[in-house]
Amino acid sequence: MRCCARRLKTRKSVRAFTSAEMSFVVSGRVPCLGRTRLRRLWLGCWLGAWLIAMTLSGAALNPRKLVTQYGADVFREGLPQQSIHAVVQTRDGYLWCATYEGVARFNGVSFTVFDRNNVPALKSNSVWALCEDRAGALWLGTVGGGLTRYANGEFSTVTKADGLASDFVYALCEGPDGALWVGTDGGVSCLRDGRWTSYGIQQGLARPTTRALCFDRSGTLWVGTEGGGLYRFVNERFVRLTAEDGAAGETIYAIRETRDGALWIGFYGVGLAARRNGQTTLYREADGLPSPLVWTLCEDRDGALWIGTDGGGAARFHAGRLETFAARDGLTQNFVRSIYEDREGSLWLGTNAGLTRLRDTTITVFGVPQGLPADSIRSLCEDRDGALWIGTDGGGVCRLSGRQVTAYGRAQGILNESVRSVFPDRDGGVWVGTNGGGVALLRDGKAVAQYDRRRGLSNDSVYAICQDRAGDVWIGTYGGGLNCLKQGVVTQFTTENGLPNNTIRCLLPDRDGGVWIGTNGGGLCRWRDESLTAAYRAADGLAGNTVFALHQDDDGTLWIGTETGLSRLRAGRLTSVTSRAGLYDNKIFHILADADGFFWMSCNKGIFRVRRADLEAVLDGTRQTFESRAYGIPEGMKTPQCNGASSPAGWATRAGALWFPTSRGAARILPREETFNPLPPPVVVELAAVNGERQVNPPAAQAVAEFPQGDGRVEIHYAGLSFLIPARVQFRFRLEGYDRDWIEAGNRRTAFYTNLAAGRYVFRVQACNNDGVWNEAGATYAFYLRPPLWRRWWAILFYAVAVGGSVYGGVRWRLGILERRAARLEAVVAERTAEVVRQRDEIAAQRAEMLDSIRYAERIQRSMLDYRGRVAAAMKEHFILFLPKDMVSGDFYWIDQTADGVIVAVADCTGHGVPGALLSMVGSAALNQIVRGEGVIEPALILERLDVSLRQTLQSQDGLADAPPPATAEGMEIAICHIDFRQGVVTFAGAGRPLYYWTPDEGLDADGRLRELRGNRRAIGGDQRRQDESFMSHQRSVGRGAVLYLTSDGFADQPGGEKGRGYGTRALRKRLAELRELPMTEQKAKLTETLRQHQGDLPQRDDIALIGIRVLAAPGES
Repeated sequence: MRCCARRLKTRKSVRAFTSAEMSFVVSGRVPCLGRTRLRRLWLGCWLGAWLIAMTLSGAALNPRKLVTQYGADVFREGLPQQSIHAVVQTRDGYLWCATYEGVARFNGVSFTVFDRNNVPALKSNSVWALCEDRAGALWLGTVGGGLTRYANGEFSTVTKADGLASDFVYALCEGPDGALWVGTDGGVSCLRDGRWTSYGIQQGLARPTTRALCFDRSGTLWVGTEGGGLYRFVNERFVRLTAEDGAAGETIYAIRETRDGALWIGFYGVGLAARRNGQTTLYREADGLPSPLVWTLCEDRDGALWIGTDGGGAARFHAGRLETFAARDGLTQNFVRSIYEDREGSLWLGTNAGLTRLRDTTITVFGVPQGLPADSIRSLCEDRDGALWIGTDGGGVCRLSGRQVTAYGRAQGILNESVRSVFPDRDGGVWVGTNGGGVALLRDGKAVAQYDRRRGLSNDSVYAICQDRAGDVWIGTYGGGLNCLKQGVVTQFTTENGLPNNTIRCLLPDRDGGVWIGTNGGGLCRWRDESLTAAYRAADGLAGNTVFALHQDDDGTLWIGTETGLSRLRAGRLTSVTSRAGLYDNKIFHILADADGFFWMSCNKGIFRVRRADLEAVLDGTRQTFESRAYGIPEGMKTPQCNGASSPAGWATRAGALWFPTSRGAARILPREETFNPLPPPVVVELAAVNGERQVNPPAAQAVAEFPQGDGRVEIHYAGLSFLIPARVQFRFRLEGYDRDWIEAGNRRTAFYTNLAAGRYVFRVQACNNDGVWNEAGATYAFYLRPPLWRRWWAILFYAVAVGGSVYGGVRWRLGILERRAARLEAVVAERTAEVVRQRDEIAAQRAEMLDSIRYAERIQRSMLDYRGRVAAAMKEHFILFLPKDMVSGDFYWIDQTADGVIVAVADCTGHGVPGALLSMVGSAALNQIVRGEGVIEPALILERLDVSLRQTLQSQDGLADAPPPATAEGMEIAICHIDFRQGVVTFAGAGRPLYYWTPDEGLDADGRLRELRGNRRAIGGDQRRQDESFMSHQRSVGRGAVLYLTSDGFADQPGGEKGRGYGTRALRKRLAELRELPMTEQKAKLTETLRQHQGDLPQRDDIALIGIRVLAAPGES
């Protein structure tokens, strides 16, 4: 079944090139040819199809990699059931999966399920086999429901009543002449020229249940049965192979012929047999087969045979070697039911737990699955023999040569197996620096030299090693400074003799002699001519003071990777770039250069590549930005986190490979062997909905769908069928008749249009794959929006004639009226003009009088809010941000000093302008009476008294007979707190307003914002619904340095930004948290600037009042 799918895939290309030669095969007219000639022709076509398919297909899985080094992706979401019996990719690009609950069509992002609920022709949901014939029809073999055919969007079913041997179908295969062969539990059926012929026990089958079908290159059909053995179909008869012929078992679920001419047979319960030139070789578990229960076989385009087993996972047989891939390696489950290679070279493995897809990747990872003792890698280097040394965190150091891994640890003389640095010695061997065990020189499999504190080393935590041109070994430690090992003698350098910092992050031998030293927080310096010189820090232009990486060009230019950007040191001049100019990340752990003019850098987010010429242009000021290409999990990394902070954290081998340490293995990149997908993705329009009417499998442009115009609402779903990295498939579309240019849609897979006019439209969509290769032919969908009857051409002509006649008659009648009216209007205009001038002067006088009154009210209000004397006495560090919307404000603040501290309030009265200002004066006067006159200092009690006072004031007009009813529920929201400096306690109560605060003990909340004390939802005065709710006081202990903020809602509600939305309370709390440690005057300035930037050109919506207080000490205390 699966070998047939491969042939179908290649044969499509053969027809494109040799349709005349293949026409007789396609038509099925073969009586005029002898069987020998037919077999020869079939063999030639088979080989030609394979060659063309290799030319037109994408890259396959690199056979030089271990199976565990491929990218493995799991797909389960959206499947109707997770047992995948068969997988096939049809020529339109879709991937189809057969399950117990129907068949699922995959577009790379989502599955579309076809089952008995939406396909009446499907007689059983249990789909076991799939096959696409040369005409492009997809055949579905079901268990109990016969054989279903899908073509041109329609399903039809053939059952036993139509000539099928049985309704239980287990295998499908297309023959050389285009005939369809079907394996059932009642024998084998063949569909040729529209007629069914069945073969079973009468033709030689011992048991009729057929589980495998395969044609070899000679045109012979091989048949595997369940319990009945292996057969060849010759001269309309089944010929059984005996043990002497190489048959090793009675049940065969898989047969596959590979391109080298070998016929592979999976004998269930026995093993895998390869039949070559009449000789059979049997592979069992002892030979590396993961299980004798062989279930499925598939050959990839590089000639590797993939074996799926029941319970043992999958295996790859290539170059005489078996490798396994099981659940422990990332397979969804160890029962592999189906294997299929798609057009892009990826391998799909269907199990009882979904799909696992293996794909080749640019980055190859070596970790525990490949033999390393630990996954966390800290340092790498290449020795003089070309072997790679890998320092692990907890597993010692390893030597990698080819696929051979040799581990070295305590037994070989390494005192601590947490390795931080490895560096090759020019006389042979490798220096190994550890975290706590000093440094050792490994040579010939053992430590020949060891240095730690007992032997003169300044510190046992070694994070960087290098060897200079003179052969001296430099050892950088964590916290112990720098050491120079020369002829067995260790010399120490620390901050006491000029080193800028005692923690060394990286070392690099200078081409001109000496050593460059990157430190943790102390910048960069150089040892040369027996002294430490050339110190560079951020103040000198270095991107940051913590230096992780150093790289030197042939011309002496030094590239410096820091925690906050990349710097270039050339001719004594420092220039730097950051992510603003195009760096993928500012923290750079290592820098490597390839032979093609690119820098490769590692960071916590992965590995990224920058064209060196573009980087130089930005640093030279000739361009503004450059591009970084990122490499992460989609490119093969097991984690994006690279390891750094020790040196060397990367290595370029003499063969051109680039190595980087990560927290899950050593990552290798071969820059000139990057995987590239040359195949443009097939593009399909999957669904169109016009005014809510859905059309699945819409027609192409030459077949136009027609709909009533309605409200002109159109929704079109499309897909680009590239499966390597579906998230990177990009789209652009255009609706001809509406869009002038192409719309760049990114990875969005739906287009929306509304209010389309009646007319003809053609929707065109194009897509590119993960490497930017575009399918410019794309897909199209044509439709016609039919106008309503009242908008047809004849209706419009009638309207035009009727309107034209009416307009002519009306104009003639109207002209007469207008002439008579014109005379009367001239007299009226003169009279009215005089009246307008008089009223204008009167209004101007009234406005001037009103403005004078408002300005006077403003002076009154500001005098009432002048608490400078109290503030200076009560609070040493504070700010008041007070911005009325109009001349006078409905927001006000109130401050009074008590014996033990200060009382501060911020209130927001109903409305703004003059009404709000009047209410604010009433509130301010009431607070004076309550606190000063009555001596109340408890915040909750102050609010209760303020509520009573305000209600009495606002309701005093009820006794007036002519008093109008109140238009609004006047009142105010207020936050009030009593700060007891002596006790270090803040007591807070609120009526609709909160208190924001930060203390050194409590810190910020989990989201990095100021903490919030919420008051009661009940307001002062106004709304009667919460009168039964009592105001509550909240207390918090605050230490020295705590910050408190009281505010009205004006700042948070101010609209602005790109969408004109309010600033928001969360954003305000976040911004206050960022500013909390600044001096209060600077906080006010930055808050004002934040408000200005957010507000932009929009008008101020409401009054704004915000007070910030830093708790220092009680008045009079030092």
